[in-house]
This record gives sequence, C-alpha cells and structure tokens, in this order.
Amino acid sequence: MALTLAAALRPCGPVIDAGAVARLREQLEPGFVPALDPIAGASPYLCGLMRRRPEVLVRLLQAEPATALEDLLSRTLAAGDLPDAETAKPALRHLKAELHLLTALCDLGGVWGLDQVTGALARFADASVAAALAVAVREE
Repeated sequence: MALTLAAALRPCGPVIDAGAVARLREQLEPGFVPALDPIAGASPYLCGLMRRRPEVLVRLLQAEPATALEDLLSRTLAAGDLPDAETAKPALRHLKAELHLLTALCDLGGVWGLDQVTGALARFADASVAAALAVAVREE
C-alpha cells in the first residue's frame, strides 16, 4: 500500500525562519506535519503557498503523491474545457502553484527522485499547453 505524502515526508534540513514555521503551524494545527518545518522555514515562496491555500496543502498531504499528481494533471486538462481565456488563466495559475507545492514537497522531503520530479513538471507542462491551446482554438 502506498504512503500518503504526510507519511512519506522526511525533514530536509535546518529551520531557517522559525517565525514563519510558527505562523504556518498556528494556521494548520492540528494537521501540521513536522517534516514541513525546514521547507516552510527556508522558502518564503513555499511557505506562502502553504499559508495562502491551506486546503490544498492538506489535500496533498493526505493523498499518495502519484495519485495527487494524476488528479492535478486531470484537472489541468479539464481547464481546456473552460469557456474562455479569462476563466482558464487563473485556473491554470492555481494548478501551477499546486504543482509547485507538490513537486517541491516530494523533492525536498525525499519522496521523489530527480526523474520523478522532472517527469511531473514535464507532464504538467504538456497538460497545461494542451488546455491553453484548446481554449485558444475554441475562441478563434
């Protein structure tokens, strides 16, 4: 049986900004995973993603990483069915941020190797370009 991301994560280093970690822990308790400490404490960008969209973080942590990626790719392709570019652009931006969080956690947390991380990024690029092209063609 595959592990959830929360169960598979390993701490990746020291905590650089303990204040950022404390603010994130406050926001996420009781579902905070201690292996997030060094990531949140060293990357303002990733900490910001976790704090701005805690529901996404919780969903990712509760899922098996490969399953979370497949769901994300499916939702990215589905963005091609949105009615116009003004609707699709923000949806694709949110999905890209979710991919950043998933791949960073899997990479820094020792869950995925380089091939899996770059493969996820490449697959997302393909799916997002396909979705954007579908919207653009329909608008023409």
